[in-house]
Amino acid sequence: MPLFAPSSLSSLQSSPGLLEGIFPSSTNVPSKEFPISLQIAFNGSELVSYGNTLPVSIASHFPTTVNFIGEEGKGYTLVLADPDAPSAASPTSRSFLHLIKPNLTPLPASALDALGSSGVDVENPSLVSIPSEDLMPWRAPGPGPGSGAHRYVFFLLEQPSKKVSFPADHPLRNGAPEGRRHFDISKFVEEHLGGAKIVGVNWFVVEAEKA
Repeated sequence: MPLFAPSSLSSLQSSPGLLEGIFPSSTNVPSKEFPISLQIAFNGSELVSYGNTLPVSIASHFPTTVNFIGEEGKGYTLVLADPDAPSAASPTSRSFLHLIKPNLTPLPASALDALGSSGVDVENPSLVSIPSEDLMPWRAPGPGPGSGAHRYVFFLLEQPSKKVSFPADHPLRNGAPEGRRHFDISKFVEEHLGGAKIVGVNWFVVEAEKA
């Protein structure tokens, strides 16, 4: 998966009900390709690739690689959500939030020049600066037994400023399940990150164990 290619909107469109699931309001469904290619890998080499299936054990921790070519001087937020919770057949908790990590910073222009001539190896460390602080801490995918396939969607948001902050009592700091259910990416952007744009997506599938 080339790092410089745009994220594939067609991959979302090809998965039945996925666009509608992650964008509940029809007015927010994107119609153009996302401008940034978001490259994610677990365990160094297990690449997230627009709907591929990964073992649940692979995604037990935050990705070892987060790569994208953003605009110098801007900040970005990474989000992970499951629109198939508790199951695709009955997604009554849609979407279940697994992560909000703000204030990622892309490579400076000098590093991009070197990158363009040398290529990218996904086994290398992340090519963006990733802060330790989360708004919503990482929760590993864990579909309930017998719930079928779950699609996990990473969103990359371009923030309205290089750094954004949230109060200590922000409701999305509640890492408990009740604070994660019914997450709406469009509503989050509008209410908590005004002026942000969704500029990249990638997603993977985890098959639940049989009941």
